[in-house]
Amino acid sequence: MLAYTFAAQPTIDYLFRVAGDRKRQVTHLYLRLLLDMLVATGQPLLAVMLEDRVIGLAAIYEPKVKASVWGGLRLLLRLTLGAGLPAVWRLLRLMMAIEPHYPTAPYYHLVMLAVHPDFQGRGFGRQLLDRIHALSESHPTSTGVWVETDTQKNILMYEHFGYSLQEQLKFSDAFELSLLFRSNTAT
Repeated sequence: MLAYTFAAQPTIDYLFRVAGDRKRQVTHLYLRLLLDMLVATGQPLLAVMLEDRVIGLAAIYEPKVKASVWGGLRLLLRLTLGAGLPAVWRLLRLMMAIEPHYPTAPYYHLVMLAVHPDFQGRGFGRQLLDRIHALSESHPTSTGVWVETDTQKNILMYEHFGYSLQEQLKFSDAFELSLLFRSNTAT
C-alpha cells in the first residue's frame, strides 16, 4: 500500500531516478527500511483498517527518540546496495538540509502519513491526524507535531489542521520540501 501511495511523490522521484518496476522496487525498499527503523526503536505505527485491509498508515517518532547510529548506518548500507550510492547521497543531502530546521523543544515527528488513493477524501487521514494530535497533546513534554511534505495539496491539508509553514527548501526545479509544525495549542 505504501509503495503504491508514495510512488508518484516528488521526494521519491528526487531520490531514485529510475522508472517502472525498478522504481517500485527501490520505493518499496526505502519505505521498508524506514518502517524497520521505526519498529527497531519501538515507535508507534497507527493504522486505519477496513475489514482486514490496511487503508491508511501513520508512522511517527515520539519526542526525543531518534534512530540509533547503527540503525542509520544499516539503512544507508542496505539502501546503497539496493538503490545505489547516488540515491544515498541525495538522501543525506536532504537530511542535512532539514536538520537545522527541526524544533528545539520536544515534538512528535510525523514521518509518513498515507491513505490508499482509493480511500482518500473519506476522513481516514483526519482519523490518523486526530490520533497523532491527541498523543502529542497528552505527552508530558511534547510541544507539537512536525511534518515534511513535498506536495502542495498536502500543505493545504496540514494548514487546515492547524499546521503552519516553517520553511520551504528547494532541491531542484521540480522538487521543493515544505516543513510544517502544529503546536499543541492549535485549535
